[in-house]
Amino acid sequence: MDEEVLALEQGRDKTKAIKQGMIQALLTGHIRLVKLESMP
Repeated sequence: MDEEVLALEQGRDKTKAIKQGMIQALLTGHIRLVKLESMP
């Protein structure tokens, strides 16, 4: 049971780190979002 909790916490921490990195890349301009044109 403790191993499952540890694995879930590690997964959560990894997801948070990825999200933080993506936000940082967007805010610094390393990644730009493009506007999608409306579909007919």
